[in-house]
Order: sequence, then structure tokens, then C-alpha cells
Amino acid sequence: MTKIIYIILIILVFSLVVPSFAQDKINIQTALVTDIGGLNDNSYNDQIWEGLEDAEDDLSIELKVLESKIMTDYLPNLNKLVEEKFELIWAVGFSMQESLKEAAQMYPETTFVLIDGRVDLENVLSVNFAVEESSYLAGAAAALKSKSGKIAFLGGRENNILRRYQKGFTEGALKADEDVELIIRYTGNFTDPTKAGNTAVELFEDHDVDVIFHAAGPGSKSVIDAALKNNFYLIGVDSADNKLASKNVLTNVIKNISFITENETKNYFTGDFKTGIKEYDLASGGIGLDQEQAKKNLSKDILNKIEEYKKLIIDGKIEISNDKN
Repeated sequence: MTKIIYIILIILVFSLVVPSFAQDKINIQTALVTDIGGLNDNSYNDQIWEGLEDAEDDLSIELKVLESKIMTDYLPNLNKLVEEKFELIWAVGFSMQESLKEAAQMYPETTFVLIDGRVDLENVLSVNFAVEESSYLAGAAAALKSKSGKIAFLGGRENNILRRYQKGFTEGALKADEDVELIIRYTGNFTDPTKAGNTAVELFEDHDVDVIFHAAGPGSKSVIDAALKNNFYLIGVDSADNKLASKNVLTNVIKNISFITENETKNYFTGDFKTGIKEYDLASGGIGLDQEQAKKNLSKDILNKIEEYKKLIIDGKIEISNDKN
């Protein structure tokens, strides 16, 4: 009888302890507000969502996504998630800066993360990237690959971010080949794909450019079409268009968004999360070149030279002169 009572007591204690342990396990409610590209954009929205799903595999997380159809959806979507008690809310890009700032000011107890933008508030982590570092490697690759000795940077609307890409590309190209001829072009906007494609053709036909580093936003598709038709090389920015011209796209300057999202979500879970302006660079693994694509289209000698420059940047032996403001 005593033995039976003892077993019953053990079962009761165990039944009390196990639920208590389960309740102690943190359940993070985290959500994403996409920009107007929505999911399946093969870009930031998909990459952030992938990172959140990867974190969900290891942690106790409740996930939700709200897709924005137009820019005026941004603030209502952010507010809706706050009202639904989501505690870690992700937003995408500089186009969401003002909406996120307004939401963060209204809800100081909620934590927000903005990828590739800047909001300087105590409850916001703004993730940015040392794009000039990866662009330096792109410039070196372009100069070393070019047969004509003429390469180009093709941007959309000129702004501080694109100037950082341009600066890194220029310095990397000149480091690899001081005699390379470099042409800079901006289309003036991100909304005229035809102009981006026509500019790429002009660079090829009129200036004998055979490698173009393009950061023209939605214009990338027309630039790729031009490269296919005229058979010149490209280096892209955050591009998922390799399949459209796998032999023309030498590599891409990429931001490891999924890795960063998973990493910062886990930091939030463990208590290591910090708000503020945070910049990911080559050393942290937050940026780099698309290695898979590079290995297809660049020689071993070029790849080795790029790795050499990468190590020098990480070690602080190459400093890229750039205004990061």
C-alpha cells in the first residue's frame, strides 16, 4: 500500500513539474510586414521569411506575415501586428522607414527590426550593410574578367547607398587593374526598366564595355535581356535572376538576409538582442559574393585573387574610402 502511494506521489509531482517546465519555455510572437513586392519576390521578403522559418525550427515561435499591396498599407499592417500582441516585428527596406518610425514611436514597448534602412529609436534594430566591401570584390572580379579593359557601374536613382556600391566597385576594380577604364551611369530612377536596358546596350555598343555591375532595381530584368542579346557579362545586386542568364551573370553582391534574420531572432530568444544601428560586413558573414555563381563563371586565379582581397579587407589592410552617413 505504501509503495502504491509512493508511486502516485511521484506521478503527481511529475505531472506538476512538466507543465511548469513547458510554461517556462519562451514563446516569441514575431511577424513580418512585407514591402509591396510581397512574398515570392525572390528578394528581401522571401529571405526574411525563410530566416524566420529557420528560427522556428529551433525555437518556440509564433509566426505571421502581412503582405503590403501598396505603400499606404505599411503603417496599418505594422499597427495591426502590435495590436495582436506580436512582440518582434520585421519591416523591409528604406521605403518603410517613415511608417516604421511612426509605429515605433506610438508603441515604445514593441520591438521592431528594419532591414536595410535606418530608424534611430530605442525600440528599433536597424540592420545595415557594408556594401562597399562586397562591391570592392565585385569591382576586382569585373576588372580581372574584362577582355576589353572597359567596365561600368549602372545604377538607378543616385543616392547614398548606390554611391557606396559605386565607390567600392571603383576602388576594387582599380586595385585589381590600375589601367582599367571605368564608366559610371545612373538612369535617374528605379521605375523605367527600358531605360536601364537601353543604357546597358549603349555602354556595350558605344563604349566597348564587356562587364557591367548593375544596381538598377526593377530595371535588372531589362539589363539581363540586353546582356543575353549582346553577350556581355553582368554582376548583380541581391539578384535572384541567375537562372535567366546563368552564363552572363558572373556573380552577385549579396546580403545574407536569411542568416541575419535567423541570427537576430535567436538573439532575441536568448536575451542577446540589442537595438540600435547595426552594420553587417564581410567579417560577420552578413555580406559577400554569390560563391556558387562565381565558381561557374570565374577562373580559379580570379577566385583566389578575390579571396585575397576579402582577407585583406577583413584584416583591415584594405580600407575603402567611403562616407557611410
